[in-house]
Amino acid sequence: MNKLQGYIAGIILILALSACKDEPIEPTTPPPNCNCDRYIEHTIYYLPGGSQFGDWITINDCTGIQTNGSWNSNYQEEPVNGECK
Repeated sequence: MNKLQGYIAGIILILALSACKDEPIEPTTPPPNCNCDRYIEHTIYYLPGGSQFGDWITINDCTGIQTNGSWNSNYQEEPVNGECK
């Protein structure tokens, strides 16, 4: 290969690489679980003797419906924000 062919090959390679577009990859989010009412907020109050109680708010990511309720450590565990009810 002579010098001219080397230059032409280099120019073609540069043009080919510059023609490629680096498109960002969008992160994919999993589809919402329509059977899940996700805890978004909860309160906790402590009673003497170690008992706990409080209120919670959930949201269904498919319908957008929010629900309220209460919990008591004698009957349920403390809600965890982000988990399904």
